[in-house]
Amino acid sequence: MALFNEILVGRFNRALQKVFGLKGGPPAPQLAGEIGATVNMLWGAETQYLEGWQNYAIAVVVAVGGAGTRCGVRIDNPKGSNVCAVIEKITFVGQPAVTDNPQVNYSILSSGPMPGGVITANIGLDQRGPQTPQLPVTAQNTAAAILGINIWQGALAVNSVVDVIQTEHQELPLLPNSSYSFYSAVLNQSLSLNLMWRERPLEASEVT
Repeated sequence: MALFNEILVGRFNRALQKVFGLKGGPPAPQLAGEIGATVNMLWGAETQYLEGWQNYAIAVVVAVGGAGTRCGVRIDNPKGSNVCAVIEKITFVGQPAVTDNPQVNYSILSSGPMPGGVITANIGLDQRGPQTPQLPVTAQNTAAAILGINIWQGALAVNSVVDVIQTEHQELPLLPNSSYSFYSAVLNQSLSLNLMWRERPLEASEVT
């Protein structure tokens, strides 16, 4: 028999059971009958796995590809992946003796991997979760055009570092059938990028 206000998202109950070492059934199978819900989790990076999150990070350096081309990196959430991802950190690193105007572009429809090949095997930051992400990161040094909607651009001085995300409110959600691309706006110039994100399965109630 179903409970009144039964909680059907199991990952929160699993987190409570694991963090407190509880035995038996779910510790919070239903909400209060009136307004009284309080959900404040994500205690820290070391406990995010309790809620089904896994953290990933990669540093990418894309070498120059030749005259008339530009370098790019893309993180893609394929259509039908059933994965919710959040980009936590994007850092562009300036190269010696050159300046750049890096860009972050968003594609509502998946742009698909860049032709340079997937470079994200075994980069999980927590051994208790999957080590290879569901979202592929690819790079290309022969891009002729910039795809997607430009949502951020900056000025990168010689040997400098620019952080795109400064606070948690600037983190970027990445849902299925969408992607973020990171470009060097200057032609025939290398691109150095640090990228951190987290992934978890989408709940049935989150699919629209």
